[in-house]
Amino acid sequence: MAVEAELIKVGLRLRWLCDGTDRLNWRDLWVVINLADPDSLVRRAIDEDTYGWTRTTAILADVFDVLASANWQRAGNKTAPKPKPYPRPGDNSDTTQFGERAGFEPEHADKEAMAEWLGIEL
Repeated sequence: MAVEAELIKVGLRLRWLCDGTDRLNWRDLWVVINLADPDSLVRRAIDEDTYGWTRTTAILADVFDVLASANWQRAGNKTAPKPKPYPRPGDNSDTTQFGERAGFEPEHADKEAMAEWLGIEL
């Protein structure tokens, strides 16, 4: 649905893909998906961690960190804890990504076993 919503925003329809016309081709679809704005639904579906993270928000996070550090230094309290940086995408190592478990190593199947499982011939 995210791809369809992005296409509608630019005046295209997914149903036009492979309909025998040149209204929408695979290259157009690739461009719409890969060059979607950072705050688009497509970007959110592709990488939820960086969704909405733009150059502006990165600069604001840097400003936040500089101001917090400057205030901490000026406070003069040597026992005060150093301020933590503003969270950035991918920095949260305390969380487990979907499909991951601590200490779990996934099994890998070779091509032949996968083809047999899928019921196809190589």
